Amino acid sequence: MTSTSSDLHDLKMTMHHLEGKLTGEKSVTRQILEQTHRNAIDVIRLRPDMDRVSTDVTVIRASQLTQKTRLDHLHEELAEVRAMLEALEKRIDTGFDAIMAAIRAAGPHASPST
Repeated sequence: MTSTSSDLHDLKMTMHHLEGKLTGEKSVTRQILEQTHRNAIDVIRLRPDMDRVSTDVTVIRASQLTQKTRLDHLHEELAEVRAMLEALEKRIDTGFDAIMAAIRAAGPHASPST
């Protein structure tokens, strides 16, 4: 084999090798494009579900805010009820003390009416 024929053979082998690589890269590129297309279709199909989820989350947040407002209001009312009970308890204690003082002041000679 001469140098020229050897160079031609090497060139053919290199071309064959490069064509194989190119075919492989085309195949990979085609697979990537096909997968990208499938992913886009999946995203399009999921979009309505994601919109519903987003709406549901918005409704849940609004409901939580309403519930928090109600709970805060109940907490305030509970504090008012506690204050009223404490005031009532003091009045009862004061009234009881006054009754007991009156009974003591009346002494042992006082008898209840029957």
